[in-house]
Amino acid sequence: MGQRDRLYLTLFAGKDAFINKPEDTRNGLEWGNSAITLRWSHIYGSRLFSNTTLYASKYDYSLFTDYDRKIRWNSDITGTNLKIGILLVRQSRNNLRFGFNLGGYFFNPGNYTSSNVALDTMRVSQVNSGEFVFYAGDELEPVKWLLVNYGFRSQTGATTERLSA
Repeated sequence: MGQRDRLYLTLFAGKDAFINKPEDTRNGLEWGNSAITLRWSHIYGSRLFSNTTLYASKYDYSLFTDYDRKIRWNSDITGTNLKIGILLVRQSRNNLRFGFNLGGYFFNPGNYTSSNVALDTMRVSQVNSGEFVFYAGDELEPVKWLLVNYGFRSQTGATTERLSA
């Protein structure tokens, strides 16, 4: 990495629980989030800059009917994205921004885990989704009291469902 480069790393993890013991069996909820972001900023020259960001996240929750025996309904959502944004300063009051985002998502609506082997395979169909986004826009300040933003954004995506047995 040179003097025109900056690298940023951000990590986050959190987990919470609400456990209830109304009688002999504990039940409750657990949920958590985790995320990681790696961003690289580069200065090409006095008028051209870029930010490249790779990020991933996961949200997970479990609904326990028996916390001690780990009998639960579990679900999660996971996402990974690559985003590249470029800024071109055309004049002191005119900035052109463009870039793209490539993302993938995994949705697990749920599965039931039990100590009973016959029920251990209960699952809802999982879904995978992807998207590609391209954008460009201009930020123009013709006079000090007026800022005009205009541009376009194009997005396409695909979804697949994976049936569970």
